[in-house]
Amino acid sequence: MKLLYRSAKQQGHDISKTLGRIREESLQIQRDTHNELNKQTTTLPDGTKKPLGDYIAAQDTIKQLHIGVVDGEDGEGVGKHPGLFNLNMGGTVVDENTLKKCLNISSSADFTKHFEVGTPGDGEEVTRNKTTGQITGRNIHVYATDKDGKRVQVATKTQRSKQGEQGKLSTTMQWHPDTQKCFKGGAKKEERMMEFNEWIS
Repeated sequence: MKLLYRSAKQQGHDISKTLGRIREESLQIQRDTHNELNKQTTTLPDGTKKPLGDYIAAQDTIKQLHIGVVDGEDGEGVGKHPGLFNLNMGGTVVDENTLKKCLNISSSADFTKHFEVGTPGDGEEVTRNKTTGQITGRNIHVYATDKDGKRVQVATKTQRSKQGEQGKLSTTMQWHPDTQKCFKGGAKKEERMMEFNEWIS
């Protein structure tokens, strides 16, 4: 690939620059598509109207981050069987109660109803190749819940290449740092309670 890049550059073709432009355009298309979808609405089971783009993004977030475990026995998949499935966030085990507390929700339906989609702030948007400076990825959306006057930033959706600047874009979703801190705090509290219960027994 390096030989191809060098040969192309000698012939006046800057592949890195072209790939960076194509990536930037394709990522912007995703934002534009979300905005177009939001011109339509869908009706939630409780009768609430929700912009269609936000609704689709909420369902994707629930699936990718396994938020459905908050539904317990009323949910779907392995999350409805107590003790069978736990979320592990970089070594921090997150249970149903921790998710509810840190996301300020009572169920996945509650999450969907109060779900918001925003864009990253200045300096948080693009990732670049350190050598060429060309765009290799971008933070597309920032997700949050807004309920009871409390806005909680949940996660960031990113697309970037994991195989160098010529690789395909891969979609990743990462918990927001504040949410991660809440998870760790909740897990430590749970551990302390378990230790206390073992001590008194």
